[in-house]
Amino acid sequence: MASLIIDSNGNFKQAVVLEIQPAALQSEKSKYEQVLNEVFKTENFLPAHNNDGKKPDLSNLYIRVTIQTAN
Repeated sequence: MASLIIDSNGNFKQAVVLEIQPAALQSEKSKYEQVLNEVFKTENFLPAHNNDGKKPDLSNLYIRVTIQTAN
């Protein structure tokens, strides 16, 4: 599982890997974060908003990512 950090304008800021499976890949976490940052660096999202309609400075979009080896 990863969190994409999105600013109040909907611009992607950073990806953070929260959970990685299998656990043996935990030492590779920073490599997977680099890949996610590269994949999403030019993406735009709808910005988050609070119940009062105000946009927070930063918000999190939680995603599940499956990476498979190319055959």
